[in-house]
Amino acid sequence: MLVGEVGHGLLATVLHFVWSTKDRLTLVDSLIEARIYRAIAAKAQELDAIVHAMGGLEDHLHLVVSVPPKVALSEFIG
Repeated sequence: MLVGEVGHGLLATVLHFVWSTKDRLTLVDSLIEARIYRAIAAKAQELDAIVHAMGGLEDHLHLVVSVPPKVALSEFIG
């Protein structure tokens, strides 16, 4: 888990993101899913985040990640 120093303490943030397809249509097949996971993992690595878990079904995806305090959530999810 990422831990950042804040004053005299430490900060650790673990976030759970969920994305769904429009109207929950079953659009995410195994080929698309692999591409999405690679893109998310690359973005997380670029921003020094740690991916704890990724998964989902044909109509939604989950991501559990630790994002360093120096990265705004809007930048990470952007």
